Amino acid sequence: MDLYLEFCSSGDPRYREIRRNHYVADKGAIGMQAHFLIHFRNEIAGIISGGSSVYRVATRDKFFGITNANRNNVLPGIVDNITFRLLNHEKNLGSMVLALWEKTMPQVWKELYGLQIFGFETFVEGPRKGTVYRATNWQYCGSTKGRATPLNIFCKWAPGFSTPIETEYRSYWKIATPEEKALAKEKSKIRKALLGQRFAA
Repeated sequence: MDLYLEFCSSGDPRYREIRRNHYVADKGAIGMQAHFLIHFRNEIAGIISGGSSVYRVATRDKFFGITNANRNNVLPGIVDNITFRLLNHEKNLGSMVLALWEKTMPQVWKELYGLQIFGFETFVEGPRKGTVYRATNWQYCGSTKGRATPLNIFCKWAPGFSTPIETEYRSYWKIATPEEKALAKEKSKIRKALLGQRFAA
C-alpha cells in the first residue's frame, strides 16, 4: 500500500523526532488523543494527531450548533486535528493524508473512547491559510482574537452528520478515583493493542 497511517504513542521516538520540528510548539496533550505516523511509499512521510476539542470558541460553536446548554455533552464528539506535519511535499499528498485521517479517526475514537465522531476542528497559525483543509472541504470559520498571532479556524462535519450528537462521557485523565483508575487501565490496554496497527484507504 502506498499510503497508510500507523497508530503510535506520542512518546514514539519516530514521532518525537518529527514533532519537535513542527512550527507549533509542543506543549503536550491532555485528555483524549490519538497519534499516527504517516507512511508513504515505504518511508515515514510525517505525523498527524487528533485530540480533545477546544472548550469554547464562538465561531466553532456557531458552526456545530454548540450552546451553553449542550456544550459538555457535545464536545466529546468533535476531534481537534492538533498536529499535522509532512516531510514529503508531493502534490496532493496532504489532502490524501487528511482524507485518510478523517476516515480513520471515527474507528479509532470509537475503539478507544466509545464515542461517535460527528465533526472535526483545527486551528492554523497565521499567516498560513489552511490550504490542505480547504482542499478537503473543511470550512473556514474565522480567526481567534486576542492573540499576537491569530489562529485560523477550520471545521468540518463527519460524513453523514449535520447536527451534533449529545453523549455522556466521563473523563478519567486525572486518575484520582477508583473508577477513573479502572477506566485508565482499560483504555491503556486498548491503546497498547492499537500500537502498530495500520490504517489504509
